[in-house]
Amino acid sequence: MTVKVGHWSAVEFLETEQDMKAYLDEAAATGDPALIKAAQCDVAKARSTDRPVRLNCPPTVADLT
Repeated sequence: MTVKVGHWSAVEFLETEQDMKAYLDEAAATGDPALIKAAQCDVAKARSTDRPVRLNCPPTVADLT
């Protein structure tokens, strides 16, 4: 059986500061540095700042299309 997976990005759902804070809080609660950094990158992208560049965030599929 083949499973098709479409594009999904948390950035699309981070609409308010409250959303972003909750997302960062949940990532921090895991204690996983890679997940925390990924969440920081998602929030920076959702805010449409130049911070993803300063955080050295990897490009996503959405960034490349």
